[in-house]
Amino acid sequence: MDIDLLGISETHWPDAGDFRTQSLKSQANYRVIYSGGEQHRHGVALILNDKMSKALKYYNTFSERINCAKFIEQSHQEPTRATTISALNMRVVK
Repeated sequence: MDIDLLGISETHWPDAGDFRTQSLKSQANYRVIYSGGEQHRHGVALILNDKMSKALKYYNTFSERINCAKFIEQSHQEPTRATTISALNMRVVK
């Protein structure tokens, strides 16, 4: 799959943060930005490939159900925001 940015819901990671991981099949690198609660449910996450990870300007986790990231698109130099809100209600704002 050729996906740059993926928003997911119902994650089970506690608290909020980010980590890097690698696909076993393709050896591609990804960054996961997540927010979750103390009960290990209702969390949301953004999964970014290397291109989007390099374009990441900042991210903020507002609650276990909402996180937001701002990206700088290198071709246009215009900021792009991605927000993940609970049940995969993701929007991209330019």
